Amino acid sequence: MHISSLIHALSDGQFHSGSELGAQLGVSRTAIWKALDHLSEYGLEYESHRGKGYRLLAALDLLDMDVVKDSLSASVCKSVSLHHVLSCSSTNSDVHNYLGVDAPYTILFAEQQTSGRGRRGRVWSSPFAENLYLSMCFDWVKGTSELQGLSIVVGVAVAELLVEEGYQEVGVKWPNDVWLHGKKVAGILVELQGEVTSSWRVTLGLGLNTHMSPKGGVAIDQPWTCLSDYVDLRRSDLAARLVNKLVSSLNEFAESGFSSFIGRYAVLDVLIGRSVILHGPNVEGVVRGVDLNGALLLETTSGLESFHAGELSVRPL
Repeated sequence: MHISSLIHALSDGQFHSGSELGAQLGVSRTAIWKALDHLSEYGLEYESHRGKGYRLLAALDLLDMDVVKDSLSASVCKSVSLHHVLSCSSTNSDVHNYLGVDAPYTILFAEQQTSGRGRRGRVWSSPFAENLYLSMCFDWVKGTSELQGLSIVVGVAVAELLVEEGYQEVGVKWPNDVWLHGKKVAGILVELQGEVTSSWRVTLGLGLNTHMSPKGGVAIDQPWTCLSDYVDLRRSDLAARLVNKLVSSLNEFAESGFSSFIGRYAVLDVLIGRSVILHGPNVEGVVRGVDLNGALLLETTSGLESFHAGELSVRPL
């Protein structure tokens, strides 16, 4: 018996007796009892009650990949190789284990990451089945200069999807965060492999907070929020619409470049007109949007300057 079978059986948060679980999963009550000890490896807590059985302390909205696949548009379904695991170190690392299928985009979803990472080596909090964690891998035959702005493109795609889903006060923070009501709800990590003389392999990681609990987000060092605080949702349905939106946006980016996203980003830019500090170059200025390559435009004491890298923080009023 794989532990995933037990997790699925207990995911409703209701009590199930050892005999019931054993009959459902085709194993002995002893095997169930031993398997319960492994739930802690996924950060899952359960309780046992004499005469009732076992239940998880919180119900789980597990991803159903059949639902995801069935909800993809016909064109997107042909374009993706879709995979799902209970747990992995990092989807950005492990998605490469699934390459080789004849599809433009290889996508890996995980219920949990044990070493999820964000920009600048930060740890990405990834509690089990509380959010969406995925990575997309695809080849890029153009130059790296034409990849500039990709994280913004993905941010715009996610933000536009949330607006379509009925969320309000959605925005994008340069260069790779999506905000909801002034707090971070999603982050993006873009990584490249390859040589100048050949094509590039792009790995695009995305974490989207859907059901993050206070306990799951305790280590996050900035204000954050999650979608379920505002709208009820099913993760599998949202995952399908997210894949549809990402593939559509990436295809548009490959065909038309970043220029087709500048106006859409301007509408979503949460820092436009605000005084900020850009850490790295350590420059202060007022945000004036982005240029045709996705570089940040800052009005500084030296005039209008562009920056391709750095960490933004809002300057106190």
